[in-house]
Amino acid sequence: MEKQPIKYKLGIDLGTSSIGLVAYELDDNNNIKGICHIDGYIFCDFIEPKKKVTENSIRASFRLRRR
Repeated sequence: MEKQPIKYKLGIDLGTSSIGLVAYELDDNNNIKGICHIDGYIFCDFIEPKKKVTENSIRASFRLRRR
């Protein structure tokens, strides 16, 4: 008896400072059977939104100057 491949759908949410991911398993009628995986990541906020400069990039530039 062969195993049937798992049918799933993937949802991705891209925001300005975050990303979200969900994968859910489907049954034979393409109805949601259950959630396989959920993940999310939040990026640091910009200090100066117009220049798109983050706190990490400011610290990195100072660190490079010291070297």
